[in-house]
Amino acid sequence: MKYLYLFALLLLFSVPSFSKHIIGGALTYECLGGGNYRFTLKMYRDCSDPSGAYFDMNAPFSIYKQSPSGVNALLTTIYRSPTDVVDIEAEDNPCITVPPTVCVQEGVYTFTYQFTDWPSTSSYHISYQRCCRNATI
Repeated sequence: MKYLYLFALLLLFSVPSFSKHIIGGALTYECLGGGNYRFTLKMYRDCSDPSGAYFDMNAPFSIYKQSPSGVNALLTTIYRSPTDVVDIEAEDNPCITVPPTVCVQEGVYTFTYQFTDWPSTSSYHISYQRCCRNATI
């Protein structure tokens, strides 16, 4: 019973917390020939609050190769910072009213990678991950 009272007391002194996170993004690739590829990640963030999450500096992009048994083996990890950060303007659409406080920025990461065992019958996986999404998504 004393734990119940302690829990109730802690609830009285609780403080709401809020987080500001990345909105989302898209990773694409372009074949340059001969096993050489250019990868581009376009990441979007909510910039309406200066204390919100910013784009990762030295973002880790991991490249995996799938073995014949289906196991993904890490080939390498490439670290990149955004090459461009721009404000995204809302489209002019008479059916949508965009609140004046909405602010979105796009960060662009690019890198090239040469697959040394090209052509290959194996699958490759390129991944980038980070914690958390924003509440307005």
